[in-house]
Amino acid sequence: LGRKNQCRQTEKNDTSSRHQRKEIILNVRITQASEYYQYQKSYQKSVAEPDERFSRRPTSRSTDRIP
Repeated sequence: LGRKNQCRQTEKNDTSSRHQRKEIILNVRITQASEYYQYQKSYQKSVAEPDERFSRRPTSRSTDRIP
């Protein structure tokens, strides 16, 4: 009888720890999605408003062959 109760208690612990793991994984995924969204927003902003450092025209390159 004592052994059955012990098994039931172990099952309860397994179930609750599995549930906790699922919650942790879900929270990690939500965090990753949120970070990705923030990254995407900042990337779109930088494309829409280019930084002055990158607004210079490229230097002209010579097309003549070197003898």
